[in-house]
Amino acid sequence: MSEENGNNTEATPAPSGPAAGIARGRMHAALVYAIKFQSGEAKDGEVARKFATTPGKVNDIRKDRNFKYVTEELSFTADEVQEAVDRFTASVNAENSTVAEDDREELIENATAALGGVPTHEGDSQLAGVRKADRKPRGKTAEEAEESDEGAGDESDLDAMLEG
Repeated sequence: MSEENGNNTEATPAPSGPAAGIARGRMHAALVYAIKFQSGEAKDGEVARKFATTPGKVNDIRKDRNFKYVTEELSFTADEVQEAVDRFTASVNAENSTVAEDDREELIENATAALGGVPTHEGDSQLAGVRKADRKPRGKTAEEAEESDEGAGDESDLDAMLEG
């Protein structure tokens, strides 16, 4: 502390380690649906606390920075909703979870209730199809591969370059 003006000039270090109240693991698409379409006008921080995640993740979901394939038209099978409940429960109770043990049951109950409002359907899953449609192709397209092969020349040109 500075004696001259009475101000503390030493910086207090921030606590290190993972943020408190965060469940680690992959978020199921049904939970993303609940965050994206059922959380209403609640602030990102409130929604994040309800689902044991970060406000940044909630903001990314709401602004379509990730999980773009989760649209209002999407519905889930009963098995997918149960899988979402199971995955959330496992992540809240996981060894690397920073959710306080006293808060875990309430979080699981809240998430289970929110997932109960997710639209469901009978039959096959829609998720595989919408995920596949949302993926960006990796590597070169067939057309790009042909174009790059056209300018490559043949082996005799390569041999001549190596010799000379």
